[in-house]
Amino acid sequence: MRLITDKWLILVVRFGLGISLAFFLAAIVFVITRLLVVHLTPTVTVFSIGLGAGLGGALGWINPDSPKLHILFIITLGILGAIGGAWGGMLYGSTVFIMGGMPGIAELRSLVGGAVIGGNIPPIVVGVIRIWRGGD
Repeated sequence: MRLITDKWLILVVRFGLGISLAFFLAAIVFVITRLLVVHLTPTVTVFSIGLGAGLGGALGWINPDSPKLHILFIITLGILGAIGGAWGGMLYGSTVFIMGGMPGIAELRSLVGGAVIGGNIPPIVVGVIRIWRGGD
């Protein structure tokens, strides 16, 4: 029974860490990109938020003792998932949320939400498989 409880605790902690790191790194990378780029296009916004959220989501699930190829694999999956999630969130937010007087806020909110979710799903799947197989 203790082994099952320990695995669930690891999953919950890593899940929370991945979500929070994805959100904070997405915000940080977006602000840095906003300061560095003169004309911010939707593509640049998607890639910057996707990069931050994917990296944050992957950092929550990385074991430092893992082989470097495995770490690179998780980071790549996280970034690709976050970019896809950010793109989907941007498309969803531009059609669903209509907020008068605050243009762009709804799209940005759904873009970040999509990036956080998309950046965490692939690392979660890989991490859960590793934990249940006895890797972590």
